[in-house]
Amino acid sequence: MVTGGNGGIGRGIALGLAQAGAAIAVLARNEAKNQHVMSELQALGVPALTVRVDVSARGELQPALEKVKRR
Repeated sequence: MVTGGNGGIGRGIALGLAQAGAAIAVLARNEAKNQHVMSELQALGVPALTVRVDVSARGELQPALEKVKRR
């Protein structure tokens, strides 16, 4: 799970982990950027998921974590 994994350093971390074979869940606010990084992750052939969430909004965290857990 990488918060802010759809841009900058977070994206680099998500892609690096994926290149190492890890399954990736990106938690970030911007849905367009989520979809872009999802395409990159899918091209690497690893299990991947993006969840639109604002990690500073406490009420959004538990549902996001549950979604990742279910997947």
